[in-house]
Amino acid sequence: SLTSRRAIRKKEDILKKLKSEMAVQEKHVEKTIKQLKGKKEKWVSGAGLKNETIEMFLQHCLVPRLLQGPEDAFYCSLFTKILHDSSTVGWPSLHFYDSILKSIPVMVHCSTEREAASVGLFLSETMASLQNWCMKDKYEKHCSKKEGFRKNFADHESEIVDHDFYLKCFETWNKRLTKVFSAALSGNVYLTVRNTLVVLSKVVHEYPNDKKTMTKMVNVVGKLIETEKKADVKTVAKQYGVMLQKRKRED
Repeated sequence: SLTSRRAIRKKEDILKKLKSEMAVQEKHVEKTIKQLKGKKEKWVSGAGLKNETIEMFLQHCLVPRLLQGPEDAFYCSLFTKILHDSSTVGWPSLHFYDSILKSIPVMVHCSTEREAASVGLFLSETMASLQNWCMKDKYEKHCSKKEGFRKNFADHESEIVDHDFYLKCFETWNKRLTKVFSAALSGNVYLTVRNTLVVLSKVVHEYPNDKKTMTKMVNVVGKLIETEKKADVKTVAKQYGVMLQKRKRED
């Protein structure tokens, strides 16, 4: 019918405009990333020791920005990945990932529920990259030649860590997160428990990332559902529990 043909043409016009806009946006992104990589020698030059560099970056740049909302959290995760991918001079990637994962508990404890959701999104995007690098071919491509993955970043003669060493780092980070999340859900601090559930819901596709951790988190959440008296927390815990069970079946 005439009406159907008009509807089809209208949708085709919209699709054409979207494709055109996508091409423009892709060019803009490509240009912006090229500019960022072109300035890689200036981003943190003269920043001093790696500990001071990361502490200042977290305190004054990353945390205030990522807590503002989901778009900012995604931007922060992408920006830090660009710092790594472009081999930014003076940027200790391995130490940064270790430091930011240590900072997660503090951010969760001190955040509002909306901010916790942003922390969860940032952690999800970050863990996706870290988990991807557990595959040897991905690690060789994205990390094996990066200055930021030296064992001792302050020493330019220090060797870049191999894949086995990285796997040990990832295992340590995973155990640390599990310990922190388990303790938070087993505690009696209302906001911490609720915020932790919000973060875990956002990162459910990346964590837990092995059967042992999955079993532990399922048990912790199950106990929380049984004992929690606050209706809102119990509801959120049940929702997360359903997500966990779905992940468990898919894996």
